[in-house]
Amino acid sequence: MHLDVQEALVVDKESGVRSEVKSVLSRIGFCVTETDDGRHALALVKTKPCLDLLVTEAQPPRIDGRTVVEAFLLACPRGRAIMTSRAEDVDTINCERTGAWIFVPRSRIADALPEALRAVGLAYYQRVVLLAENDPALRELIQTMLTESGYRVIAGRDGWEALEISRAYPDAIDLLISDISMPRMTGPQLAESMRQERPMTRILFISGCAPDPLPDHPQPWHCLEKPFGAKDLIDRVKCLLQ
Repeated sequence: MHLDVQEALVVDKESGVRSEVKSVLSRIGFCVTETDDGRHALALVKTKPCLDLLVTEAQPPRIDGRTVVEAFLLACPRGRAIMTSRAEDVDTINCERTGAWIFVPRSRIADALPEALRAVGLAYYQRVVLLAENDPALRELIQTMLTESGYRVIAGRDGWEALEISRAYPDAIDLLISDISMPRMTGPQLAESMRQERPMTRILFISGCAPDPLPDHPQPWHCLEKPFGAKDLIDRVKCLLQ
């Protein structure tokens, strides 16, 4: 299921770890509350009983991590818990888990958290973006920006290749991001084909919009003018996919 504005509590005395966990969870779709203290975490659990997820270190200040997990699962029966461990090999520890909680190594939080979420039954849906851009450097840069923000990206070197990819792709495509001027097939031509074949796919053009005016169309075209930064792109994508 898609974790849309679910609530998570992150407990860790190290601000860097909290920030890393918060970054991963926010990209997936969690609203995150954080604290550096186990006793404060218990108080938060009591005041926010609808929490969906707890991520805590094994030994937060003033109270044991398992105590926090037990209190959390008691207050939030449908919640799930993830404990971070300094051990690299957590398979042995995870043998005793009940299914509602799991251990992950602190050194691999960014990679391990999404897998841990699936393991405890909090699988999430990644939005899929089809990218059509003939500039290899810009295509790779945009793909990196989107991937780091939690999107799944499939990319074509021009409009023609992007359309072939779309026709071969079996699942939904949430957003098309396309340059306007490309060889073999322009962005607007690609967009017309996509709208006929995938009417639910949103469309965002990237271009120097002033020198490349968009043709008239019954539905408004959305365009992000070059050059743009990562925040400009991600904010526009989020707005279109709301």
